[in-house]
Amino acid sequence: MSEFSVIHDVTVQLRNDIFNALQTTADTDFGLGGEIERITLGSPAAELDDDCVASLYLYRFGVNPSLRNQQAQPDRNDPALFHYPPLPLQLHYLFTPLLEDERTNLLLLGRVLQYVHDTPIVRTLNGELIDDSHGAAPRVLRQFPEELELEHLNGLWAAFTTALRLGAGLRVETVAIDSALPPRQLARAMQLIQATGLREDRR
Repeated sequence: MSEFSVIHDVTVQLRNDIFNALQTTADTDFGLGGEIERITLGSPAAELDDDCVASLYLYRFGVNPSLRNQQAQPDRNDPALFHYPPLPLQLHYLFTPLLEDERTNLLLLGRVLQYVHDTPIVRTLNGELIDDSHGAAPRVLRQFPEELELEHLNGLWAAFTTALRLGAGLRVETVAIDSALPPRQLARAMQLIQATGLREDRR
């Protein structure tokens, strides 16, 4: 089940994966010193510790439009019960190198973009297979670089009230948050409509 904590879990997983990719890069020292906290989850404009190498900041989210208005999903153990559809999210991150050495910042940026490009599919979270929210969400997460237009970047850094820095947009989807409401029984007519729709979708 995709609990409300999934946003936290996905963010921590992304940081862990980026950290491991940087740590295992051959012949390159990014200054992490084996400490994952050197990739902060805070804003790149915040007053950060001098040991911070980079920021991975969740700066906004959106609802996946293709999964926005789903029907209730039948329970796999009791077809008379239907689960409320999940909230399907897209998470938008800003990865910002924070070192004074701009050469290393460029290397950091290039390696992170390379890693995300090479690993577009994530199948596990917290060491477990990703749940499909009773059939209403994919069993995988997709992550990829997201191009940020200059106007978007300027607006973002203006909100940070600091000068523009080199950074990369990263996007993760679909992050589904299951409803906390218990499954319900639908009227017989509604069950028939839903069942007919499900059969047509599977063709």
